[in-house]
Amino acid sequence: LLEGEPNGAFLIRKGNEYNDFYTLTWRFDDKIHHYKLYYDGTHYIKDKRYDTIYDLVADGLITCHMELKAHHILEMINSRASYTESPYVTLNRRKLNTLTKMQQTSNKSSPIISKTEHRTEEAVSKIDLPSPDENPLLTMKYSKPHNFKVHTFKGLNWCELCANFLWGFTAQGVKCEDCGFIAH
Repeated sequence: LLEGEPNGAFLIRKGNEYNDFYTLTWRFDDKIHHYKLYYDGTHYIKDKRYDTIYDLVADGLITCHMELKAHHILEMINSRASYTESPYVTLNRRKLNTLTKMQQTSNKSSPIISKTEHRTEEAVSKIDLPSPDENPLLTMKYSKPHNFKVHTFKGLNWCELCANFLWGFTAQGVKCEDCGFIAH
């Protein structure tokens, strides 16, 4: 049915009486591809969900294009990606440094400091805290695995592990619900 059609053309067909499901068929790279299509209020093929079939097809065509034209980049990303062992702050470090500098600048430029704030700062600075050398328990490292969920980002976003662009219309990557880390 799609033999004379251009790349990107698609159709959906219902199975016969023996297999009661729908099949999405599209033409990409002058080849025909078939996918079992699911629907439970949203359209989906694997774990990515779409409000319309057009969104699913558009994202699928982008995925096929990226796998065809940028497979070496995807392989590099996947070979380096160990999300559970990734640092919590990679590209976020720049964001945090910028926010810290902005916070310090705004605190210095603010002429209004109440007397109670000044007294509190003096009291805190007088507290005698043990140094990490004196108490090795203070230097204990804490690590916990990321809590990644598939996320649809608004606007342009980049992976904070490899700095590559997160492409696609929906469900472009994952975001840690605990620390906000963004990755493929």
